[in-house]
Amino acid sequence: MERIEEYLEAILDIQEKEKRAARTGDLARMLNVKPSSVTEMLLKLSKMGYVDYKPYYGATLTEKGKEIAMRIKRYHMIFEMFFRDFLGIDKDEAHRLSCELEHHVN
Repeated sequence: MERIEEYLEAILDIQEKEKRAARTGDLARMLNVKPSSVTEMLLKLSKMGYVDYKPYYGATLTEKGKEIAMRIKRYHMIFEMFFRDFLGIDKDEAHRLSCELEHHVN
C-alpha cells in the first residue's frame, strides 16, 4: 500500500501545483521510476478506483484517491512539525523521517 500512497500523493502534488493532470513523465521523474512502471501503476490505480487515467493525457485523482492522498499529506505535515519543532531535528532529516512514517499510520 505504501507505493500506492506515494503515487497518489505525487499526483495530488502535481494537480495542486500545476493545475493539470499528472503525466507519466512527471510521475516517473518525481518517483524516480521508469515511465513504463508509471503506466502499469496508473492502470492498477484506475482499476482500484483511485484515479481517472487517460493515456497520453494523464491521471487525476478520484474522490477516493484524493481522500487517501490528503490523509497521507496531513500525517506527513504532523510528523514533520513534531520532529522539527518538538524534537529539534533539522528540516531535511525531519522531512525524511516523515516520509517513512506517514504510510504506517491509520
